[in-house]
Amino acid sequence: MKGLGMIIPIGERVLIRVEEAPKFSKGGITIPEGAREEPQRGEILKMGMSSEAPDGPHYGIGSVIVFRRYSGVKVKDGDEELLILDEKDILAVVG
Repeated sequence: MKGLGMIIPIGERVLIRVEEAPKFSKGGITIPEGAREEPQRGEILKMGMSSEAPDGPHYGIGSVIVFRRYSGVKVKDGDEELLILDEKDILAVVG
């Protein structure tokens, strides 16, 4: 991942790689780009200096998370689109 070292989340934020929206339905029909739902899952790439929960963090770098729809700020890293997300917008960690 070229240039990732230059993007450092500040405060209680995380940098994530958002999963791609499926291009085909379960039945094999192509879903047009404008009709695809905005993904709500991603992998944490970097973390800012966060205020940890008293029982410790439940996620870290490499964790796959579910986050609130339409949250965060999109940033470009070369051809890849990443998302800077507030920790409060993380809803769950995927097993």
